[in-house]
Amino acid sequence: MNKTIKHFRNYDLRLSYLDDLELIDFSIKNMPFLTQDDIKQVFSEINIQLLADYNHTWYFPPLMFSLLDKWNVSGISKKNLFFGHGSFNLIERIKYKLFYKVNMLGFGPQFNEIPGNVVASRGAYTNVLADNNFVFDENLLISKIISSKNINIIYVDNPNNPTGFFFSLDKIERIARNNNNAILIVDEAYADFISDSQSSIMLVKKYSNMVVVRSFSKFYGLASMRVAYAVVSDNLVNHFRKIDTPFEPTILSSILANKALNKELSFQEKTKKCLSANKKILIQHLENQGYFVAPTNFNVPIFLITTNDQINLKKMFDKISIKVICGSSFNITDKRMNNYFARIKVPENKNLCSEFVVRIKKWEVS
Repeated sequence: MNKTIKHFRNYDLRLSYLDDLELIDFSIKNMPFLTQDDIKQVFSEINIQLLADYNHTWYFPPLMFSLLDKWNVSGISKKNLFFGHGSFNLIERIKYKLFYKVNMLGFGPQFNEIPGNVVASRGAYTNVLADNNFVFDENLLISKIISSKNINIIYVDNPNNPTGFFFSLDKIERIARNNNNAILIVDEAYADFISDSQSSIMLVKKYSNMVVVRSFSKFYGLASMRVAYAVVSDNLVNHFRKIDTPFEPTILSSILANKALNKELSFQEKTKKCLSANKKILIQHLENQGYFVAPTNFNVPIFLITTNDQINLKKMFDKISIKVICGSSFNITDKRMNNYFARIKVPENKNLCSEFVVRIKKWEVS
């Protein structure tokens, strides 16, 4: 982080043109993936009796078969698939139903809520920090795995949240290969923006003690529907059956997820290209103005920024009415994270990106 911010010296910001701006969301807002016509079609075709009955198969078969088709090359079968109300829900089953006390190892910074819940429930959490330039080194994690005897969960969010950094499949495989008896959880909440060929699901049949979790919240824009699935190694299947929760997700949520999953590939690729282009626009402007942007994958619609000038980014973004995730939201996983850091979520709307740039420029007061 050797760049210096340009022209950021007037911290009072008594600027009339920045007053009463409409709030724009660069924090967690997802763009809808399904259209109004898609929703109308789903409701016109739904059998109302499905909503009244319990699902005797515990899951919605069409969604399961769509996922098996999607991951056909990985070699998984229906026994490896489990469903839940969001990826958080699935990971909680591992934390609180398989272990009396969790001893979790992860990277830092990373998605705060999973380790945060471990600490709140009197479990233990240790991590391997990215370096000062926020470069992650899987070798350090592997060394920690080998030297630690009481770790029972290894948690890797890939892509990383907040940075958007993505560990290639060969690096995840090195971690899996050096794992002893811990359960390796790979949280792929943002991985739908990356090629399926790079998913850790490709390793599940090869290595024991692996759980890969995916969500329909991010790429598919179904956050409020709470749909996710876990792909587990063969040796964990019987354990998962014992802790599985029936009738999750709901039939309606499953139908919508299946509709999104089967939407035209051309539309999916268009969405990915649009977000990637918008991310490049935002990062280019921020770096030109002296911000430090942590290493990130341009296909992943989140990234982390900071400055060398000790500028409180929370106050800055509040002043220009841009909602972001403050660095302090990741403080449990990395004590360096404070309000001088901000995580940006890239919108699909290019006009919002332009407005973001305009507001940043207006804040650059000499």
